Amino acid sequence: MDIKDDNINNIERKTKQTKYILERKQIIERVFNILEISSDKKYFYVNELDENINKQNEILNLKGEIHTYFLTGNWKCFKTGIDIDRPYLSLIKHIFRHENINFILSRKMIKGKTFILFNVVI
Repeated sequence: MDIKDDNINNIERKTKQTKYILERKQIIERVFNILEISSDKKYFYVNELDENINKQNEILNLKGEIHTYFLTGNWKCFKTGIDIDRPYLSLIKHIFRHENINFILSRKMIKGKTFILFNVVI
């Protein structure tokens, strides 16, 4: 049997982006729940996340699933030999960027203390 080159080009290969739509959406929802992001509260303070080891671990525990369902080849948090100060924050930012969820990082002074505000634009 002879396969023509034309037929090879017509075969569509599903990417993770088209194959795992539901799974990626579920991960986003889990991250939103961990960070307590909702339609009413569209932000979190990075400083508070830095102090909350449980939330950090919950996000880091999603790393295996994230690697399965997202294209993570260029994500710093998945490259070996690269030291990242806040790997949990890196995961959040990469997931949001990958899913076209806009966010703004800004500094805010509250009672003389500087906070980093992570505002999600939903």
